[in-house]
Parts: sequence; structure tokens; C-alpha cells
Amino acid sequence: MLHFVNNIFMKSTIHTSGRQNVGMFEWAAGKNTAILEAKGLGPCVGIATFCPANKIGHLAHIPNPDLRPDLVDEFLA
Repeated sequence: MLHFVNNIFMKSTIHTSGRQNVGMFEWAAGKNTAILEAKGLGPCVGIATFCPANKIGHLAHIPNPDLRPDLVDEFLA
């Protein structure tokens, strides 16, 4: 599923088990035994949250706002 957030399309996924890499322009939710990771954040921002009541974690891999627009366009192409 694609979401339009702050003028950027972000892909979202939900996982219930296994290890999942969250790439640039993606966010994911995980529950049960799912492991969410963001490899190679570099200048990007990673945001993680966890809801203890529902035992659901979230991870977003957001590009650095200072990233050159032409690199973002190349990545999305």
C-alpha cells in the first residue's frame, strides 16, 4: 500500500513473523515474532515506536530532508 506523506509516497507493510528490512520511503508494522530493521540508514532518519498494550511495533525509514532532490527522483524512478 502506498501513502502520500509530506509530499512523499511511502510504502507500508505489516508483518507477523520473520525479519523484515524497512527500506527508504517505507514504514512497517510488526507483531508477534516479527523483527523490523532498517539497514544502511546513512543520513536518513529512522523512527521506531512500540505499543505495549497491543504488542505492535512500527518502524519508518525517512529520507533526510537535505537529501538532494535529484537523488530522491532517481531512487523513485
